[in-house]
Amino acid sequence: MNKKYVLALAIFFALVFIGATASVLVFVGASAVMKASPAPPAFNSSRWQVTEHQLGNEYLYASHVSLSDAGVVMTIPPNQRTGGEIKSVDTVGYGYYSAITRCSPSHYVLNAPIFLYEDNEDEIDIEVYYGAAASTWQASFSIYVLGEPTAHFVTDLSFDPSLDYHEYAINWTAHNVVFYIDGTRLFEAPDQQIPANGMHLYENAYTADWLDGLPQTQTQMFTKTIVEVPVGQ
Repeated sequence: MNKKYVLALAIFFALVFIGATASVLVFVGASAVMKASPAPPAFNSSRWQVTEHQLGNEYLYASHVSLSDAGVVMTIPPNQRTGGEIKSVDTVGYGYYSAITRCSPSHYVLNAPIFLYEDNEDEIDIEVYYGAAASTWQASFSIYVLGEPTAHFVTDLSFDPSLDYHEYAINWTAHNVVFYIDGTRLFEAPDQQIPANGMHLYENAYTADWLDGLPQTQTQMFTKTIVEVPVGQ
């Protein structure tokens, strides 16, 4: 049998056995070596603290958050206007920040898998929710400078974010802010619209009153990890 045909057949069956696992095929001489893509880093729980405070008409409880090196679980009980939140211990500056998150399936929960905020009301955020008017899941990308909105964009999602994990990312530089979902660039704001000072990283999930309802059963948002890549690293 032709050697090239044998090699091609071997590669085909190797790819079949890999299934949905991401991998890279590396050729060494006449043989093929399957090299797995690097997994995201484990969640570093020491970088985070659980918060508890009033947020508009909702209250975010520390007891609704499970925080460990395995990740974060935010639990929203039924028929309550409440939620949970974590905050980075330290402020961060320009960089790439992302969360690998499976959102709550409730149409009445606002999922914020990753955002930056400071007490002076500078903010860069991603929010995921079910848009009742549009009858579909949506993501909004917003920026505030000293409490004033400077950029906002809403997009319909082509997937149900509660069925699987997706990566939600913010790339913040001195020149722009770019928002991504699963590596796809969805919105960019130029430098005159963005904060310039350090902020804390956050994640939260809660029953936002503007979503006009409450979950009838307990619901949860799950995050496997949050990746932080400051500028210069």
